[in-house]
Amino acid sequence: MILVGLLAVVGPAGATHSGGKGPGKDLVAGTGAIDTPVTPFGPVFVKLHVNAKSGPSGTAPRGNVVFRGNPPPIGEIDIKGRVTCLNIVGNQAIVGFEITKAKAGPVPVGAGGIFSILDSGEPGTADAFEGGPLPVPPTDCEPFPATRTLTQGNFI
Repeated sequence: MILVGLLAVVGPAGATHSGGKGPGKDLVAGTGAIDTPVTPFGPVFVKLHVNAKSGPSGTAPRGNVVFRGNPPPIGEIDIKGRVTCLNIVGNQAIVGFEITKAKAGPVPVGAGGIFSILDSGEPGTADAFEGGPLPVPPTDCEPFPATRTLTQGNFI
């Protein structure tokens, strides 16, 4: 399954959730990369950049996502997308998006994608993310695990 293969390559990221007092918005932002020179599939490099925010509880989501790399079994991918949903649960953010530009890879403009991002604090090297393409852009971002630890970057 393409989603599982791509999810297995992505690592955790961080998030904030308005839980009462404080800002009246949810937010996840940052850039994280996984660079693994030796795997059973050959070298793997993926990079995720996300800047997403919404009102409390995911209302009026907005922002963008950029994903580049060579995740198996997909191969080269370079996509940009518009945020369609955001769900913050503790230090985890789930971001759904519609692909608006596809320079490389088998995923067409108009398809969707989703990433789960885990913020494990500073300096960010324990953050993780997981995700991949979907046939259509999601409007509901249900939580799922983020298990791929960053080798560089930081999410908040």
